[in-house]
Amino acid sequence: MIVLLSVLLGCRDAEMAPLKDALDDYERGRALADAGDWGGAANAFAQAIEDHPPSPALHMWWAKALAEQGQFDKARDALTQGIERVPEHPLLHYNRAAYAARGGDLGAAARGLNYLYARGMMDPVIAGEDPDFAALAVEPRYAHLAPAPALQLEVQMQEPSVLIGDRFTAELQLRTRVGAPISIDAPTPTTASLVHERTIEDQLPDEAGWSQRRLTIRWLAAAVGEQALGPVTAKAHGSEGKTSPMVVSAAALP
Repeated sequence: MIVLLSVLLGCRDAEMAPLKDALDDYERGRALADAGDWGGAANAFAQAIEDHPPSPALHMWWAKALAEQGQFDKARDALTQGIERVPEHPLLHYNRAAYAARGGDLGAAARGLNYLYARGMMDPVIAGEDPDFAALAVEPRYAHLAPAPALQLEVQMQEPSVLIGDRFTAELQLRTRVGAPISIDAPTPTTASLVHERTIEDQLPDEAGWSQRRLTIRWLAAAVGEQALGPVTAKAHGSEGKTSPMVVSAAALP
């Protein structure tokens, strides 16, 4: 740590001064943006970039300040400059596509999203949830690039034949967007052949904005007969999944 500090102090005038100037311009730009002066903010962020050109964040703030004034083409140009300096930065490409969509250039927006998807740099559902791509989502040629999030529901069940006194277990796995409320509807059994004992919910690790749950449902075979379990319907974020009825047969020992 002492060595590092010595190096930084030793090069402060020659190398750190531009970074300090960029930070000062950035803070001035943020203050102007907070005050609603987006023109002044754009100038401040542009000056910050002159002091520190490789910063993706400064290019994104500069583009935002321009876009807030309705200057979507200039916002795209600001991000293009950032991409020329940091070619593989996903948010530079994503924001440029968003400003293209907001400016009515759906073809450019589609090319930007395709670039990200081809490289596995972005989940298409993120664009589907972004109002900036609303025009893209309703255009048949491009709707697949901004899909609405779809709930996924899978069922695993044991052999659907049990003996009286044994138990039958089914597992439902749900995948939804993180934070989305979920509703589950399951018809009440109409016979007494299976008696519900318990339902256990396990929260599985989230993955890149998706929440995963596992419902383990257990019944007791109490009488001879067949019982249709389901269909079970789950709903979240405007999407639904439905299982087929699970027909379970309970039999007595010979």
